[in-house]
Amino acid sequence: MNKNLLHTMAAGLALCAAFTSCEMKEELIGGKNSSDIGFLDLGVAVNASQNVITKAEEVTDDGEQTGSSVSAADFPVLIKGVTDPTYEKSFTHFSEIESPIELPVGTYAVSAHSDLELKTQMSVPYYAGEFNELIITKDVTADANVVCKMKNTRIQLNYTSDFTGNFTEWTITFNDGKNNILKFTGSTSNSGNPDPVYWLISENVSAITINVEATNLNGDKVTDSRVLTKPAGSGDSDYWTGGDALNVEMNGIKPDPENPTGVTGIEIKVDVTFDEEEESVEVPVTPGTGGGDEPTPDPDPD
Repeated sequence: MNKNLLHTMAAGLALCAAFTSCEMKEELIGGKNSSDIGFLDLGVAVNASQNVITKAEEVTDDGEQTGSSVSAADFPVLIKGVTDPTYEKSFTHFSEIESPIELPVGTYAVSAHSDLELKTQMSVPYYAGEFNELIITKDVTADANVVCKMKNTRIQLNYTSDFTGNFTEWTITFNDGKNNILKFTGSTSNSGNPDPVYWLISENVSAITINVEATNLNGDKVTDSRVLTKPAGSGDSDYWTGGDALNVEMNGIKPDPENPTGVTGIEIKVDVTFDEEEESVEVPVTPGTGGGDEPTPDPDPD
């Protein structure tokens, strides 16, 4: 037999063996070309607690909020391979998914989130969640439910008549001690309560500082500072986390009649409603050392 033909046949057999080996490996690890297919019945839920109020909801005459719960229909979904990190299957919106989803055998992580860019300050809540260690086996339909929770914290400022009636203008800043600052400004011409802001607090923050600069009716500058500490025994963490709603009430302290030089102090009351809880909890408020919008270090730097 021709020697060149023998070399050609040998090379062909080696190539076939290599392809067979690769295909077997793909089947074992659940790669993109795996012939072993399983199925996924996927659900995406939004854990929208009662403290979340968006502008899409209406307010009735008796002050109650109406409107449907937050929908995950427009949430983008990503299925990413764990066994094979190069494998990805994405959907622009959860509503476009037709169940069951075909997937090669293997292990996956599934994530979903609001159809928005997560920013430090937002006018609406941002939700995200993931389901890890999803195992797909041959010819079996697996169930997975991704629960998306609010990642930012709702901040609502409320001005009492004592506050707006005794100051002509003011600047109020929230500082998480990591140069993450949220600022509110107001004046006698714009004294209404501001819209809530959804603030992304930095990680591992146990105390938030509120700094106030205001001008009283006499034109004197008033500065004050308070530190908000997360109430003990609230939630699974000692740190402020997403999903909570902080209601901050600003009051002006009236002066002593013997010293009528204008309001010289500010009283701040704060309560918080934690995610998945209905009752609000009073937040410990202690004097701070800051003033204005200068960053104040986190009491717990770790």
